Amino acid sequence: MKKDLKKFTRYGLLIFAIMVSFLPIFNPLQIFSNLQNYSFDTLQSLLPREIYAEDPVVIIDIDDRSLAEIGQWPWPRNQLAKLTDQAYAAAALGFDIVFAESDRTNPQNFISSYPLNEVLKKELSKLPSNDELFAQAVMTQPIQCFGFDDGTAFASATGGTQFYSFVWDSINGQAGQNATNLTPGIHYVYVTDAK
Repeated sequence: MKKDLKKFTRYGLLIFAIMVSFLPIFNPLQIFSNLQNYSFDTLQSLLPREIYAEDPVVIIDIDDRSLAEIGQWPWPRNQLAKLTDQAYAAAALGFDIVFAESDRTNPQNFISSYPLNEVLKKELSKLPSNDELFAQAVMTQPIQCFGFDDGTAFASATGGTQFYSFVWDSINGQAGQNATNLTPGIHYVYVTDAK
């Protein structure tokens, strides 16, 4: 009986140890991801990696300091245009952000909010669209797909009658302001206004 209990305990501990070793792989409740992130952040705070002058990759992050300086997220696209223009020396520029809708802070959007103020409406209508400013800033940056069929593009329209339709020349005839999975090369977007 004592021998069976020892054997059972030994095998039980072995099975338990194997199960515990698989926990980080299955990661229930994201416990280990949080622990890994916290450990990495602490390590980088205590012993930050050396920045090499010849390192070709620089990541510009929207962090707490940026939010305190510029304001809450999402930032207006004219602010993103300024940041894009400041990265003029970059060989390539990528955004890990989805621009699914037009900028809610476009000057034209405020015209309907103040219908009785003709002077304000006139001045706001003179201002360029934030989306247009951002699109122009992105267009001046060199774009490289490196031969992959994973390019993305964003189109913005101003003037005419609002509610524009966008049709891209891509193989699958994508519609909307965003086009994804584009092949390398030149692409065209056909814009039609509401009239």
